[in-house]
Amino acid sequence: MTDEKKVLIVIAPRNFRDEELTEPINYLMQAGISYDVISTTRGLAVGMMGGEMQVEHTVSDLNEGDITKYNAILIVGGNGAPEYLWNYRPLLELVQKFDKQESVISAICLAPAILGQAGVLKDKKATVWNDDQAIEEIRKGGGIFTSSPIVVDGRIITANGPTAAAGFGEKVATSVKNL
Repeated sequence: MTDEKKVLIVIAPRNFRDEELTEPINYLMQAGISYDVISTTRGLAVGMMGGEMQVEHTVSDLNEGDITKYNAILIVGGNGAPEYLWNYRPLLELVQKFDKQESVISAICLAPAILGQAGVLKDKKATVWNDDQAIEEIRKGGGIFTSSPIVVDGRIITANGPTAAAGFGEKVATSVKNL
């Protein structure tokens, strides 16, 4: 791996939460950390607040070699996360690969449920949007749910929603920079 730090950001193709993407990107850029944004489909992804992101690569496009270029994965939440990202086998496998290479794994809002589904939260504290099904996914995956806005447990960083997006972005950027 080069000295350059890089984060892989995953968004839903529809209804990702805009500030949960833009706030972390601001902190990554301030820290000199590059990033790529992917989704489940190519094309124009549209956020809940109308923000747009052109997506050129999908989760399924990545191979083993590509994954080693990244120091972290960041999964954005929003209403589109359950519909497009929860239980999406290629994403769950991608999260497991990031865990295996001991990278920073981060998710915000409804996205931490994916970490539970991927099985990377065993005995780890995590937070998620206050939604019964999302909380259940954390627990089913062996995670310890906590209602704090932002939770850092080792390499796992989770946040509970848009109001925590800036602090979440700062924690992710700091964790990646300190690798």
